Amino acid sequence: MDEPVSHGALQSLRAEVIDLAPLLRERFWEPFVVHRRLAGRLGRVHEAALQAALELQSRDEMRAWLLAGVVAERALADRFDLIHAHFATGSTSIARYAARLTGTPFTFTAHAKDIYWNEVDRRRLRLLEEEAEVVVTISEANRAFLQSIAPAARVACSL
Repeated sequence: MDEPVSHGALQSLRAEVIDLAPLLRERFWEPFVVHRRLAGRLGRVHEAALQAALELQSRDEMRAWLLAGVVAERALADRFDLIHAHFATGSTSIARYAARLTGTPFTFTAHAKDIYWNEVDRRRLRLLEEEAEVVVTISEANRAFLQSIAPAARVACSL
């Protein structure tokens, strides 16, 4: 869509998409170097965030942990106000760990397959919901479903 931005509030929004996929394909060592710097800078905060990733005992979560360091370092350097992810998948785990490392709040948008699919780890989803500043979803049915998993979470419907 090539429509001009019409809502005044959107003009003040400074948001950038960070594509992390090439790091693991082309510069696999870079996230490790970043985590070494963060560990030296953050000490126990880094250790606690790593422990949160290890508790889920998942290869996907460890991948998210690696990439979260890159987001965290950028968030600290650019003083992010918020970290947002789309889909309750690895991108939200990355946001979760980056938020833990930086103290920056995170939010995410949940859609459908990312919350209903049989392979979804409900324990992980509950943790994401509970730690997110807010969860935005696309329907009232999704909102009710997410709320049933994490009753204390703040879940809003975008419609």
